[in-house]
Amino acid sequence: MRKLIFTALCLLAFTSCVQSLWDSSAGNDGGEAVLALFEDLTAADFMENPAKEVSPEEIEGNIRILVSLNGYGKSRASGEIEIIFSGRKEGNFLIAERYLMNGSLTALGIPVSIEDAASETEAVIFSIDENTPTLASTGSLKYPATGKIRAGDEDNTAVVIFPEDDKGNLTNDDIQAIQAAAENALSQFSFIPEGEATELIPDGSAVFSGNADGSWTLHIECGKIQISISSESEEAGINIDGKTFSVDSRIVLARTVIPEKMEIDIIASSYLEEFRNSNLIFTLSDLVNGSLSGVITLTAADLDGSAFLAELDMDNFGIRGKGITVSGKLFLTLAGKMESGILTAGEYEAVSDGLIFKEDDREFEIALEAVKGMLDGEEPVFFRIKEDGDSLSAERSENLILGLPVSGRAVYSNRTLTF
Repeated sequence: MRKLIFTALCLLAFTSCVQSLWDSSAGNDGGEAVLALFEDLTAADFMENPAKEVSPEEIEGNIRILVSLNGYGKSRASGEIEIIFSGRKEGNFLIAERYLMNGSLTALGIPVSIEDAASETEAVIFSIDENTPTLASTGSLKYPATGKIRAGDEDNTAVVIFPEDDKGNLTNDDIQAIQAAAENALSQFSFIPEGEATELIPDGSAVFSGNADGSWTLHIECGKIQISISSESEEAGINIDGKTFSVDSRIVLARTVIPEKMEIDIIASSYLEEFRNSNLIFTLSDLVNGSLSGVITLTAADLDGSAFLAELDMDNFGIRGKGITVSGKLFLTLAGKMESGILTAGEYEAVSDGLIFKEDDREFEIALEAVKGMLDGEEPVFFRIKEDGDSLSAERSENLILGLPVSGRAVYSNRTLTF
């Protein structure tokens, strides 16, 4: 039984009336009833069970819950209590640092009145999405440090004040330190690595591991704190000074985010960027005009209304100065305005079942699905096609390239990049 800092049994009017609830046949006194009640209310089970079942509401930046009890816990508490949580906001979370409690109920059969009982909380956190708060981390309440708790009837009343108590749960300082460690760790990574990558952070290190399917794990060691978090679990494992805890992953990541892209996405984006900036359009105009190349062939070409359709076979087509080659079949459509039999194109659409990019020992395949954009280059930007009898001829503006895609998809290794 916890030691009372102050237990004052203020006998406002003592009587020998055997009907007094204070001296009821249950054999309990007010101090024992209050002690049993707050053993229940400050245990982790309280926030994990009855308090978690209620619907929190946000009131002027604080969170209010109204908890009804019916024979709860060792104190057999019945009645209703209001708890108002206050603290600091971080993103969509309210980190509850203190609580204020009021209510009337019975404990061990004795009436108990709680008036403005207040103290700190331990790891109680609310998520506020679309102005609807939910309990994201249950934590627990510390013993009241201020306020009044009265037990008994009008003729026989006890006033009990309890000390704050450290039961070894996560404190608000611990939570801030955990969030800071996660923020420092993830600031070292701009994408999810392919395999395992290790980076040093202040007072420790971060090991980030990614899989081809997009799943990942992150292990952080920072001073006395160890954090293990994974895309496969909603809970993060925390170890502080040899004590282990389970915390909602969203709380750990409240100050930061996991990168959306994996390393493979960065590789794909890099190859596509080099390809669109290559001399492909320059080569295409030469092929239309009758030139031959050993690495790229215009296997089909058709001027159809306001569109020019080209089928290109590439065999180690080199991207100049990059050490990258491209192989595969590309269907390229250039569209624009037709006047007097001449098409002036400014838009493109690229389609391919698979382009093979080779660089050193790496081969990387990317399929293009209706990738569309504008042509880009020195003003005025144009690619002109005209039909001369049975043949076509082309001319273009200087430094003409494929502009940034504005729609379509690139597919690679069961991953998709959407433009």
